[in-house]
Amino acid sequence: MMTAVLMGGDSPVHALGGGRYFHEGPECWALRTGQMTYSCRCGDRLCGCAANPPMKPQSMSLGDAAMKGLEPCAVCYPDFRKIVAQLPCEDDFGHRPIDQYEGSESGVKSIACERCIDWNPVKVHNTETDSEEIWSMGRRIAWPCMSAVILGLVPREKESSQCTSTQTAI
Repeated sequence: MMTAVLMGGDSPVHALGGGRYFHEGPECWALRTGQMTYSCRCGDRLCGCAANPPMKPQSMSLGDAAMKGLEPCAVCYPDFRKIVAQLPCEDDFGHRPIDQYEGSESGVKSIACERCIDWNPVKVHNTETDSEEIWSMGRRIAWPCMSAVILGLVPREKESSQCTSTQTAI
């Protein structure tokens, strides 16, 4: 349903005291399972021992739940984590695509990151002093740079099977 999250937090959410998650309503089966688990003294909710009375869910605003550090229940908000994980960053921190040769008469295009430059030391012979000097030579990183991928400025590529690690027997 995701009413509280999608409606801007106007609808109340519910949580148990000492719990880690907030729920859409007190009827959520995950919340009720939490009530039963924490009310049983031995930890087995099916044992039938003399249990403490179940905690009552507390009603609160979405903002209060966030201030308490509560996370959304995976049952009530099944796609919430996926949505949060896919949101791009609001600031690009200077990582944007530029054409390195824009305005040149050659007609060549090379799209690179405006911010990322790979600096390397280069030996240069100074003819005036007849000595070797070390200069830094920069090369722009091709777009998309790794920071653009991490910030969510560009869609991530499918993971390759080459990225999997192999374990060796000891």
